[in-house]
Amino acid sequence: MSSTGQREPERLVDGISLLSRLVDSVAAADELREIYAHALDGIEQALGITRSGVLLLDGEHVARFVAWRGLSDEYRKRAEKHFPWPVDAIDPPPIAVSDVMLEPSLAELQEQFRTEGIAALAFIPLVYNRRLIGKFMLYRTHA
Repeated sequence: MSSTGQREPERLVDGISLLSRLVDSVAAADELREIYAHALDGIEQALGITRSGVLLLDGEHVARFVAWRGLSDEYRKRAEKHFPWPVDAIDPPPIAVSDVMLEPSLAELQEQFRTEGIAALAFIPLVYNRRLIGKFMLYRTHA
């Protein structure tokens, strides 16, 4: 059994069920924004988080929120200025920060993290046709 009390076969079935619902939702979507919303729903459910976002690079290479959950307008405005990889990166690695207050590269956002109650986060690169197009942002309230 895992630390959550759920056996491995049950977790596998839950994961497959979640993936199936996500694929069905994406297939039924009429607009790209619906796909982002479904992706965030699936990620949040799978990981047990309540805050997340999808940011895409615009024509000026600024990452802009196109979908989000549980994030204030002020936070989104400040976070759009931060992008952890060069925009021409070919295969950028995901980045996990277990304590945002200890990460020097996030110093300009630390006050906003306190206000939002964000203690840990992950940047997941979005790549299409070998081109970096944006990132998923995942947030936790504890380090």
